[in-house]
Amino acid sequence: MKTSVTTIIGIFCMVILLSAQSGWIKQPEHYDYYETKRWESPDKKVSIFLSTNLTVRLQRDGEQPMKVKDAESDLSKEHLGLSWFRDAKRYKWTQGNHFLAFEKEDSLGVLDTAQAHFLINTHFQSIVKHPKEDKWVFVRYRGTYRHGGWESESFSDTLGLIELTLEALKPEKAAPLADTEGFADATFLDHCKWIKLDGLIVSPPIWNKDGSKIVFLQWINGKTYLCLHDGKSLKEDKRTEVQVSVPKEILESPALVDDLKSKVETLLK
Repeated sequence: MKTSVTTIIGIFCMVILLSAQSGWIKQPEHYDYYETKRWESPDKKVSIFLSTNLTVRLQRDGEQPMKVKDAESDLSKEHLGLSWFRDAKRYKWTQGNHFLAFEKEDSLGVLDTAQAHFLINTHFQSIVKHPKEDKWVFVRYRGTYRHGGWESESFSDTLGLIELTLEALKPEKAAPLADTEGFADATFLDHCKWIKLDGLIVSPPIWNKDGSKIVFLQWINGKTYLCLHDGKSLKEDKRTEVQVSVPKEILESPALVDDLKSKVETLLK
């Protein structure tokens, strides 16, 4: 009997020791996550933090933390998930503490702190920031390769503009509240200006010197055009046919590489 009691006590002590070594520390009931990253607004009134289970939470001054609702896209690969925020090096608070924007190559996340909702959390085929303002021109992600038939079939690209202003990202434009799985019904396109273009955009869009125009090469039915679009409305200002050969590899690929960027810069001069 003594051996049995001793064994039970030993096992119990071992469990306690292992638990302590593993860092399994019991938290208060409302605190069921571990914070791994925190971003605090300049006025110290809003904090955003990422937990170890990749949940993003928002805490306003004097309030309990709340879960931030994520945003989803029509194409699964457009949506970035939440793990990338752990390594986010470029971020900015704007419009006071209303928006927190995370940026990396070809990706953008925009969190509306008033609604605790990601308006945008998206991978783009190309996205380029304005030289002075908090806005970006983008080409929407292309889901598939275009092998075979591209010479005769009709293709299109989506050109869009994201502006981090209260006027451009009005609350009534926000996606519906998320369902039980944490995904919203609307796409990021509900929060930005965008247009469909015939043919293919074959060079990453760039801003002209004063940031008033968006410039890129567009391929339509075997012809290449230098296109200038208004940097506010996205409307086409001018389209000029140019003698620029577009390799088949660029036409067939979903990617937008920089191969033709220098051509665009030269044509602009």
